[in-house]
Amino acid sequence: MAFNVQFDQRAESDLESLPKSDQVFVIKKIDKELVANPYPRGKTIKKLQGVSLDIYRLRINAASQSYRTFYQILPDNTVYILRIVAKKDSLKVIKNF
Repeated sequence: MAFNVQFDQRAESDLESLPKSDQVFVIKKIDKELVANPYPRGKTIKKLQGVSLDIYRLRINAASQSYRTFYQILPDNTVYILRIVAKKDSLKVIKNF
């Protein structure tokens, strides 16, 4: 089963703020990891603990730095990307969920 991927406005602006080479890498990684199976597996995808919503995290290790993509899985088989941030900023973002 394939999932559709949609980006929140905030996630789109996060993506646009990344270096061009990282933008391409992040998009390819999202397509590869989340379209086929967005559910937790291994260390790459995990469900966040301690937040009120069902939010998941995808690790992305690009050439220049590591990123974290936060998303929800909607009932209509849509993966809704909430944020794409540098690893160092991920704790601040998690606190806002």
